[in-house]
Formats: sequence, C-alpha cells, structure tokens
Amino acid sequence: MAIIRSAFWLGIAFLAVGPHADLGSSATGLAQGALGVGTAYAKDQIAAIVCEDLSCATNVTLATAGLDVVQQMAAPEPSVVTGPAMLDAPYPAPRTTLRN
Repeated sequence: MAIIRSAFWLGIAFLAVGPHADLGSSATGLAQGALGVGTAYAKDQIAAIVCEDLSCATNVTLATAGLDVVQQMAAPEPSVVTGPAMLDAPYPAPRTTLRN
C-alpha cells in the first residue's frame, strides 16, 4: 500500500511541477498577489479607524505610508542583462611545440 501511495503522490508532483514549469515566475506572481491582497486589507482596516485626536491621525497616516513603502520595496527589480566580459586577448595564445 505504501508503494502505491508513494507512486500516486510522485505522479501528482510530476504533473504539478512538470518538465516545463517556471517556478520562479509563478512564485513571484503568487507573492505579489498575496502582498497586494494583504496591503489592500490592511488599508481598509486602517481607513475604518475613526480618529479624534492628532496622535491617532498621525499614526494612521504613518501606517498608510508604511504600507505604500512596503509595497514599493517588494516590487520585483528589472533584471539587468549583461554582455560577455571583455577579455584582454580575444583569442588564446598559440600553443608551443615542445618537439622540433
């Protein structure tokens, strides 16, 4: 029974991951979506707070600004494409012959 169960879960894992799965981009997309939903929920909860004094209003403003900064920091950075490094000698030195 354990062998059948293992084969089943290995088959499911192969179908989920697959040979052409791009786990990096799907994980990044999932993380960005979760961060967006969490930030929107936090902003809604902060907006529901009714402030009557200055310290409460200041705290609400700082919390909202902090959420904006967190969302900007979590944005993926564009990948930098670098070319091949310039070498001093583009071709290898000629081989010397030890036999004459």
